[in-house]
Amino acid sequence: MPRNGSRAAIAFASAVLSACGGGGGGSNIREVPFTSFAAVQPNEAVVMQGTSQTASGTLTTSPGGGFNIDTATLTPTPQDGQLKLTYGATGAISSIDFSTPSASASFVGATCASGVCSAETASSVAVVIDARAAVVGWNYQTFGVWLNQTGPATFQAGGISAGAVTLGTAVPTSTTGNFTGRAAGFYVNPFGAAFATAADMSAIVDFGARTIVFATTNTTAANLSTGAPLLNSTNLNLTGGLSYASGSNQFSGNVSAPMASLNGSATGRFYGPAAEEIGGTYGLSGVGQTERLMGAFGGKR
Repeated sequence: MPRNGSRAAIAFASAVLSACGGGGGGSNIREVPFTSFAAVQPNEAVVMQGTSQTASGTLTTSPGGGFNIDTATLTPTPQDGQLKLTYGATGAISSIDFSTPSASASFVGATCASGVCSAETASSVAVVIDARAAVVGWNYQTFGVWLNQTGPATFQAGGISAGAVTLGTAVPTSTTGNFTGRAAGFYVNPFGAAFATAADMSAIVDFGARTIVFATTNTTAANLSTGAPLLNSTNLNLTGGLSYASGSNQFSGNVSAPMASLNGSATGRFYGPAAEEIGGTYGLSGVGQTERLMGAFGGKR
């Protein structure tokens, strides 16, 4: 994680299409289980369950505040996770907490605009999609990604999709659904340079066959040390085929970025009373000990 947190946060937020007008904390915060964003009240901390993908490894920092990834290892399989969003007295996000079995991070304060909330500390940066923003319009799920320097030469990164999970028995068993939304995450190239990524997401679900055609398009990326854009970032566009069992709300399958020779998997869940929304995480590997692509996605039909 770069020592220059502000520069990384700016690069991160710009890659995901910028940053919400700040949280404003509040006293007497009530912690409640999440049901929908329409139900969220000021001075509430909503706790959402979901799925996560994390990575860890080693890095080298430079005196100028930049950094280089030396090794990066994805968790072998996605894990359950928890996202807690605290809303202050004004109803804006005032803190963000990520928790998974292998990584966690907490942030006080957030800057939001265009449906994206960014936050930072001296050693970490994060982005969460502001589901309640009109430009997003989600009600049952959201996602976030973060990168955290855990020691002088170590880091953790993560992505989480969380919300009100659809009961397996409530997932439709016929017709199709065309879900569209966003994806965001991190890419580390073969030379160890780290980038924040953002993309459009689509998932075409055949509820009868229980199959999903998953894709990301229009991928953009910004260097977390310099803010410079990644050339040919659309080479990181993803495609894959996912599936799920009868009576299940959770899907998984293989995904790849064919133009970048990255391969891996994605997993996710349906959200809402009748699978109105979708979300998940992905993790892919490429060349050697460093090239990795990971993140999270969400959308609605």
